[in-house]
Amino acid sequence: MYGSARIGGSIMGVPKGSKHEEEAWQLVKFMATDTKNLVDLANKLGNVPTTTASLESPDLHLGPTFDTFIKVFENPRSSFFPPLQPGGSGYATPLTDYEAKWLAGNGGDLQSNLKKVDQQIKDQLQLGQGPP
Repeated sequence: MYGSARIGGSIMGVPKGSKHEEEAWQLVKFMATDTKNLVDLANKLGNVPTTTASLESPDLHLGPTFDTFIKVFENPRSSFFPPLQPGGSGYATPLTDYEAKWLAGNGGDLQSNLKKVDQQIKDQLQLGQGPP
């Protein structure tokens, strides 16, 4: 798993009942998938773009500071949480909470605590509930 990590990108959506729903979805599609737009934004914001095509663009110029982040994003074992479940995204809370403790040096025994986190997530997904 070395070199992989939890990755993600921006979340966009269209409010329910939008007066211009089709136009709004076209904007979301453009902002999320248009390679030229993603590369331009990445270069201007200093951010790793979120599609393979944008990462491979010869127009992407982030510099060596971003090499590690790009390698992590390209790693086939890197992933993000699964899409929202019926109970929401609460299944992600146990891992996010434990990650914060671990990074602060208060994580205790990594293996045993990850087993606990795994069980908490399984329990939430089985019940279709949010965080405990």
